[in-house]
Amino acid sequence: MLPYRHYTRDRLRRTEERLAALVRPERAAVDTLEIAGPVDRIAAPEAEALDYAPVALGAELGPLFATYWLRVAATVPPHWAGARVDLSPTPAARRRSGSAGGRSRASTAPRASRAPTRP
Repeated sequence: MLPYRHYTRDRLRRTEERLAALVRPERAAVDTLEIAGPVDRIAAPEAEALDYAPVALGAELGPLFATYWLRVAATVPPHWAGARVDLSPTPAARRRSGSAGGRSRASTAPRASRAPTRP
């Protein structure tokens, strides 16, 4: 076992937060977050026809390896027009997933992805 593992992880987390603030100096919350599933692996056109329900960040998902589809709506501030916009988690959201009581679990904490914007 490596010594000072927690100390190293904390330093890396703080470094990530500082770098993220430099890369993405402005952030905005999403307006709505909806979820559908669990479902088998399906194509995007099939996912569009699923019944979506509102969900709060941090809701636990399961079983392990289940597939869920998320629908996210967000308002892009006018002064961001023409700029690249990413859908990205906060470091705190990333830490919410993990293991609970020896069982793997996931949460609706968002994962990093690029979100296309519509004018």
